[in-house]
Amino acid sequence: MRILPVALLGVMVCLGQPPSRAEEPEPFRRWFQQLDSDLYHAREEATRHLVQQGVEVIEPLVQYSQSQGLEVWMRTLRILHQMALVEDETTAQAARKALERLAANAATLYGQEARRIIQRLQVQQRQRALQRLLQLGARFEQKVGRQQQVILFLVIDRKWSGKKEDLRLLGKLDNLQGLALYTPQADDSLVPVLSTLQQLQAVQLYGTRISQKGILQLRRTWQPDVHLDVRRGGFLGVSGSDTQKECVIEGVQPGSAAEKAGLRPADVVIKADGKPVANFQALTRIIAEKLPGDKLKLVVRRQDKIIKLTATLGSW
Repeated sequence: MRILPVALLGVMVCLGQPPSRAEEPEPFRRWFQQLDSDLYHAREEATRHLVQQGVEVIEPLVQYSQSQGLEVWMRTLRILHQMALVEDETTAQAARKALERLAANAATLYGQEARRIIQRLQVQQRQRALQRLLQLGARFEQKVGRQQQVILFLVIDRKWSGKKEDLRLLGKLDNLQGLALYTPQADDSLVPVLSTLQQLQAVQLYGTRISQKGILQLRRTWQPDVHLDVRRGGFLGVSGSDTQKECVIEGVQPGSAAEKAGLRPADVVIKADGKPVANFQALTRIIAEKLPGDKLKLVVRRQDKIIKLTATLGSW
């Protein structure tokens, strides 16, 4: 009778499987057996072949490995690791779940190695996701946060060439601190993905299609001190400071709605859309409710003159 290592017995108890060899499907049997071949190239061939088999081979392989020796279950972990990095999300997710089940029992060598692989996976997935996002037009920008601290934002705006489903790569960036989404591709289907980003300090959602319900869900999910700035997409093209006691225009973006309307640096906005404007933040709140193409009537003090202007808002 074959005596199994104690570490492997612990894995079987963890997975709820009896300590006996599982009956592997006929198409996979030869490749499973070849994992323990005396020939290195045969073991490598079997490893490569099994990685290509997809989701249906995962559970039979895990069960088979539990009744085998060190070589087989180490190769099984290697196969799961490679499968967790494939583009097919169904296969990748099934491989990750298998690793997580094995890692749940840290008392076994199998579980300890699975846990180390999961840690490496997190780093690899983060790097691959970020590289892909940058290739599609995302970029990093330094922005000043609510407490005047500098935060590195990942910005996705009109330069973005990716598809809606590519935005799901954001879920891999679990260390992201700042995020600026200026694209209508972002809608409520992205809310569960964004909810997983628990290291965020500041988020800007300008011109997205995330509903009010989705915004409320994000507010409940994220930490209370996350600065969430939501705007419907109307863009005036001015800069100012929240520390001023008036709404002083400090800068006007060339070619923007503000420049076309005649706004100038040092102008003081008194009213916008018929509402009193106490400071730059108040102007920002009014614009946040506007869509691209909306008209914004402004009352401006320029030196000792009062001027009325109308801006047709652009988009982010």
